[in-house]
Amino acid sequence: MNLSNSRVLLAGLTLVAAACGPTITSDRDESIPMAQGATYVWAGGETVGKQVDPTVQNDIEHQRIQTSINKEMQEKGFRRIDNVDEADFYVRYYLSLKRETSYVSSTTGMYGGYGWGWGYGYGGGVTTTTPIETTTGGLVVDVVQRQSNKLAWRGMIQGDAPDHPPSQREIDDAMGRIMKSLPVVK
Repeated sequence: MNLSNSRVLLAGLTLVAAACGPTITSDRDESIPMAQGATYVWAGGETVGKQVDPTVQNDIEHQRIQTSINKEMQEKGFRRIDNVDEADFYVRYYLSLKRETSYVSSTTGMYGGYGWGWGYGYGGGVTTTTPIETTTGGLVVDVVQRQSNKLAWRGMIQGDAPDHPPSQREIDDAMGRIMKSLPVVK
């Protein structure tokens, strides 16, 4: 395989990997300054959706998310404080999980052709319908300027949810990708 073919293969594999992974987006209001030494307080975390899945009503997972956000904020130079009146920003997050069932039908054993007496037709065959369960999830992290109550930065990840409660390491990895674009205030 020559170098040109290797690059095409690598580019193709990268696109396939990207298509299968979660969607990560962020947005920033540049008119809101994020100065060196910026402080923040927690404004809470919420589970959203009409039907709240017990999986996201898990205090252990919420603690892991908050720990991860605190770590990322600290690495960016933000300092967490407890006094709301002295904070520059509020930090909040929203977590959602949606389970859906779709159905796929397949028919096997069919044969076709001209029949006796009734002309062309199909016969035999067994149709099987199989339910396919999918779970998608999303996590939104907001940094809101306390004084104006305006959104300064938002990071979001959406995609297929794992079939197990994510570990601290998995949450840290996802949070690092979500918060990559949050400005450094060191």
